[in-house]
Amino acid sequence: MLAILDRIALFETLTQEEKLSLTRQGSAFFHAAKGASLLDKDSVHCALYILLAGRVRISSKGDEQGPATHGPGDFVGEQALFFGDDCSYQAHAVEDCILLCIDQRLILNLHWRTKDKIKDQLILALMRKVAAIGCNKEALLAELAEEREKVVRLQQDLLSILQQYPHIRRRIQEGEIAVSYCIQLA
Repeated sequence: MLAILDRIALFETLTQEEKLSLTRQGSAFFHAAKGASLLDKDSVHCALYILLAGRVRISSKGDEQGPATHGPGDFVGEQALFFGDDCSYQAHAVEDCILLCIDQRLILNLHWRTKDKIKDQLILALMRKVAAIGCNKEALLAELAEEREKVVRLQQDLLSILQQYPHIRRRIQEGEIAVSYCIQLA
């Protein structure tokens, strides 16, 4: 399995030990037959699927002839994985596929540095997707505004929690606990 992870761009910044921790903690291979649904709009899936072989068509609003087809090295499921949101698109196998499935629980149990490396690679990959698709500027700005609102709410929740637990706040300020997002403490 390490040989496979070595070939996936999403994991290129991980050390061999970090890749080994992914294999030890329960990532699994998954087969999807042609026509199979991987993700359904408005359903909750808490896994990241990395396409190793085959093609997957991404569509939204029931559009069966969706605009994007993903191939080996691409991934789906990142939105639900990190935000726990309902899926905003559908993904169907347009041919037999082999995927690597990384469950949300596995990601949550990884060391924070490893999670940050994966998160950074996901962001870079998503930026490349946006550039390749040539997204509608207004739609992209609206989505960005929605995501910013989510981040602001998460920051407010974190600050509220930190006010309730001053000992955790102190440990963060002293560097004993790592916080992967830059949040200015009041």
